[in-house]
Amino acid sequence: MLREKIRSMQELTDDDKKVLWKNSQEKIGEGTKANDKNYHAFSWDKSGNLTIYFDKYQVASGNHGNIEIKLGPETYKHLVAKKYQYIFHIQPQTQEEDTSTTSIDTDQSSPKTYKIDCSKEPCIAITFDDGPATHTTQLLDILKKHDVKATFFVLGKSAKVQKNTLLRAYKEGHQIGNHSWDHKDLKKTV
Repeated sequence: MLREKIRSMQELTDDDKKVLWKNSQEKIGEGTKANDKNYHAFSWDKSGNLTIYFDKYQVASGNHGNIEIKLGPETYKHLVAKKYQYIFHIQPQTQEEDTSTTSIDTDQSSPKTYKIDCSKEPCIAITFDDGPATHTTQLLDILKKHDVKATFFVLGKSAKVQKNTLLRAYKEGHQIGNHSWDHKDLKKTV
């Protein structure tokens, strides 16, 4: 995307565009290193397309504004454990690929959806933060009993430990949101 922006700058000569691109390489390299400081804002759409949002000045000079990179599931497939690829709408494994099994049930049946117009009916949003934790399964039981859906903003380190609980929440139709890896204060720079 940045390269296209530079190419479209009509006020620059082709040589100036080449120099600008070359000078941008160091900033891009530093701004895209694999660390949580660089990758704190991202989202997925229903098709599994990943959008990574880079802050102004992170990978380019400020006049380019904020940079967004969009990746299709096949582009980042190798970064997602095979047992979770279906969550990101990545195509199932082919016979040539590894077909290792997992202890986690990966039934992909679609959760029940509701069509409610909140401009005509009273609505509330229920959210839970910092889990999954010891009481999350009890919460899921209560929500299931009353046919209520919620959003769980999970911590990465907790999700890593309680994979089955997180998978259950997803399968039961709850939304899963990112609440960082370990709840550090994101307003402070590292």
